[in-house]
Amino acid sequence: MIILSCIRLRLQDLCRSGYPLPKDQALAALQMGLYRFVKGIGKKVIASANVKIFESGGRDFCAGFLLVGKNGAQCRCAGLLLFSDNWRNAADFAYFGQAEAREMVITAPKEIADSLDVIEPVERDKYPPEIPNSDEELKSLCYSKAHRMYGNPLPTIVSERLERELDSIIKNGCGNVYHCAEVSEKSNDDGYLVGSRGSVGSSFVATMSGITEVNPLSAHYVCPNCQYSDFAPPELKDDPEMSGADLPDRSCPKCGAQLNKDGHMIFRLKPSLAFTGDKGAGYRL
Repeated sequence: MIILSCIRLRLQDLCRSGYPLPKDQALAALQMGLYRFVKGIGKKVIASANVKIFESGGRDFCAGFLLVGKNGAQCRCAGLLLFSDNWRNAADFAYFGQAEAREMVITAPKEIADSLDVIEPVERDKYPPEIPNSDEELKSLCYSKAHRMYGNPLPTIVSERLERELDSIIKNGCGNVYHCAEVSEKSNDDGYLVGSRGSVGSSFVATMSGITEVNPLSAHYVCPNCQYSDFAPPELKDDPEMSGADLPDRSCPKCGAQLNKDGHMIFRLKPSLAFTGDKGAGYRL
């Protein structure tokens, strides 16, 4: 393979191209002629091994798929496309001369690589949309709903979970993502149910902000009238991971109202936010 461009000439060695050198002196002479021409106009010449296989174990596998011609004959260079080091590559180009082979294999490619600027097509930092006061609004939204459901002061299990998630979300600049709660609210108001996928079910902030109705806390009772809550019903001793929907019906011991049964024991919080809390929200609605 010979490719001529405006900056360099790339030559594939004959040993790896499937053409035995002793029978193809004319092709070798053509390569050398091109080498002298390109060098004469001040361009670089680099070597190419046309590598297709990293380890020798893949040779037979590759040979079964590399076919040429209409007769389906097996490609004769399938076993010659192995990865090799610079010294082997320089030996394969030895018919150019030792100094020339080293230049094409080592020196010229390094010079080209060193001349290139490092470019990242996508910058590493996150650039979420900027929504003024989004963090404060998210905290206010979550605590407002939490107080309506569980009262004030909040039960310890509720306040600790809410604080831990909000701290991670706000610290990593993801607070504005939770404004998709407005989309869920609008959709529900218009009569269209919103289904959630992914790690959204493990986020208590998503529950309190209205993104999802799934409550990831452990199974518990909560009174819709006086905000009484019980996070340690006796049923949890037999089945600590049970869903709140499976709790037996009970009346509030304070006001007598029928208790709501909630919580689905989804404590995948760390996988949801990453182990150090630096993972961006990836909620799909």
